[in-house]
Amino acid sequence: MGFFSTSSSITRYKIVGEVDERLWENIPDLLKKFSFQDIDEVVDELSFGWVCFDNMLDNMWNTSSPYKGEYVVFSLRIDKRKISPAVFKKYYQLALKEIADEDKDLKFLPKNKKQEIKENLRLRLLQKTLPVPSVTDVIWDFKKGYVYLFTTNKSTKEIFQDLFIRSFNLGLVQITPYELGKIYEKELEINIDKYKPQIFAI
Repeated sequence: MGFFSTSSSITRYKIVGEVDERLWENIPDLLKKFSFQDIDEVVDELSFGWVCFDNMLDNMWNTSSPYKGEYVVFSLRIDKRKISPAVFKKYYQLALKEIADEDKDLKFLPKNKKQEIKENLRLRLLQKTLPVPSVTDVIWDFKKGYVYLFTTNKSTKEIFQDLFIRSFNLGLVQITPYELGKIYEKELEINIDKYKPQIFAI
């Protein structure tokens, strides 16, 4: 999901611990080190990494810099190959039929032989399946230590959190609406705990 979409879902994070200011200068190199790599010519099922905010095909940031004023902006690209269960079932049954036609006396196939057929079929179908790309934008308020991921998808969040930590050696904690309220509590001069719902046993 993108920052410029008509509507967006956002997950907020806070950087854990102190951030070395020298990290700012190293961000482009770290993004490239953990950049997205295509799997069009291989049979891998999954690939993910950072790409340019302005161009999902640019993993070297030739299109634009990741620096936008005091912010760092980039995107997480995830490419997945997925074989339809119905397609797999069809070709697995065809494979079994072919074996049965070749050997009329065959009564049953051992479990390991069936597993071998399934694995070979999976690899063959993966070669014919195009990876489906998805791109999720990331905005990092470097000075304040907040990171905004434009999705609430669980699997995307898990990939993002792991890759962010590995890329920048920084911890992240997700900010819930309650925690966000606590952050602005002093500024708004309110006590949000006062408004917590009360549950009474009847």
